[in-house]
Amino acid sequence: MSTSLKKNFLYNIILTVGNYIFPLLVYPYTSRVLGVVNIGICNYVDSIINYFVLFSALGVGSLGVREVARAKEEGERLDKVFSTLVFFNVLLTIFAVILLVALTYFVPLFESYKDYLLIGILKLVMSAFLVEWFYQGISNFKFVTIRSLIVRTLYVFGVFLFVRTKDDALIYYFLTCLMVAVNAIYNWLYSRKLVKMSFRSINLKLYLVPILSYGLYRILTSMYTTFNVTFLGTVTSDIEVGYFTTATKLYTIIMSLFTAFTTVMVPRVSELVAKGDRESLVSIANKTFNAVFSISIPLIYICYCYASLIINIIAGEGYEGAVIPFQIVMILLLVIALEQIIIQQFLMAITNSKCIIVLSSLGAVIGLLCNFVLDVPLKSTGAAISWAISEVAILFASLFYFKKYYSIQFPFGRMVKYCVVYAPILVVFFLFPEQEITWKLVFSLVLILLWFIFVNIKIIPNEFIQSLANRFLKK
Repeated sequence: MSTSLKKNFLYNIILTVGNYIFPLLVYPYTSRVLGVVNIGICNYVDSIINYFVLFSALGVGSLGVREVARAKEEGERLDKVFSTLVFFNVLLTIFAVILLVALTYFVPLFESYKDYLLIGILKLVMSAFLVEWFYQGISNFKFVTIRSLIVRTLYVFGVFLFVRTKDDALIYYFLTCLMVAVNAIYNWLYSRKLVKMSFRSINLKLYLVPILSYGLYRILTSMYTTFNVTFLGTVTSDIEVGYFTTATKLYTIIMSLFTAFTTVMVPRVSELVAKGDRESLVSIANKTFNAVFSISIPLIYICYCYASLIINIIAGEGYEGAVIPFQIVMILLLVIALEQIIIQQFLMAITNSKCIIVLSSLGAVIGLLCNFVLDVPLKSTGAAISWAISEVAILFASLFYFKKYYSIQFPFGRMVKYCVVYAPILVVFFLFPEQEITWKLVFSLVLILLWFIFVNIKIIPNEFIQSLANRFLKK
């Protein structure tokens, strides 16, 4: 990995993890102050707003990363790409705002959440000016990362200062939306130094089909990733939404690490695909697969064993209903991390987007069916199962296209080997089944850490872990 790529990876890790870490810093506080019902309301409304953001952007984000990466050395062409995608996003956002306001005042289900939805308009409008895809495309993460850390730090202080009782749920959601707005303002102002927005450069016809294509992929994808929250809140209750969203909190933090890596690698893989450098593509695939196996499998074991303790630390009492959904969702650490490598790094780098549509359609159909069948009887647990089934189906289908377009075999044997060598973690839990913070728990976690290091140094050598160990021993 080149020096610049390493720096971008580091910045993107900080940026992506920060998007989740800072909300998690306040979540143990807000979950206890607001309670499971208000947490459920905020997350349910936010899922609705996110759908409007999704429809207002369509495929601008996904297409933007690819097109900006290709045009970043050509100033005039870069201006055209940027201007067209921003204009398209803003145009759709105007329609989205009009539709949201109409639904808020005329649909009984929406009207009961009117105050929250009207605040959510701030997030919807400002999301059009986030232009994160532009910075990803030019591989410039330094400014955005520093800005994000500052804004999110202010967000944490704001929550602790202004959210004091259950009646402050509306303030909490306003601060969450305000954070998006401030980030968007900073991103937009800084982009003026790097690219020129011009209405004369707009060419909707050139990018209309790709935007709709990628947009369809994102909409279909949402049917098995985010639809479960919206549907769960509609057919059950705000409490069940609170359970489910609490169960996914830690997952989103850990998953952000893998997302940071794949986001940085997308422009690089696109360049290698264009050059036809298969040897480098195989090398990247193997390294990323090994990284996922090495990290996700032991984390799944740990989270499954200590689920009750983790949920209690994250949310406190009253969230016991989130334990089983949490155990199910954590399996997706491995599944979705592999999907990100195969789909986002490799399959989306090719010009033929047919396979992407097929995969997202498959996930949407399975996700919708499973949610309709499982959510009412099993509630938050049913939503977790539906999500897991959808992602597993997509992973196996994506492996078919991965082999078809790149002739690279997925290392099933290596994955099984990692599952076996990390199995002693389960033995440690069997010997010390602690669900409270005691010396036994600390001792068991130390044993698990030592076994993790031993596996990555002696059994299945990992270059990164080995280098860290060598540096530590030298010091």
